[in-house]
Amino acid sequence: TLVFAALSITALSYALSLKDIHRPLWRIQLFNNPALIYGLFASLGILVLSLTVPPLRALLSLTALNTNDVLLLAAFACVSVSAIEISKVVARHFVGRMS
Repeated sequence: TLVFAALSITALSYALSLKDIHRPLWRIQLFNNPALIYGLFASLGILVLSLTVPPLRALLSLTALNTNDVLLLAAFACVSVSAIEISKVVARHFVGRMS
């Protein structure tokens, strides 16, 4: 269950962070692509429903997450976004040196 949730969170964080490959996340307009935002919220909503609604959880053979698991997922999402942002900085640094 934790791996399923972590992979889902990672995919969502990639979609958001890679919205603009050249600029950092905090310098891009996050809400100028409504389809992306709606898709992210819908995906996150489906993930939360699959982890919290008992019949759906049983259908997907998932187990309930405790508070520590949720905190671990939040930390994992932060690490994923940070790794992407660091790679953007490194890529900009090396591309600038090659020109």
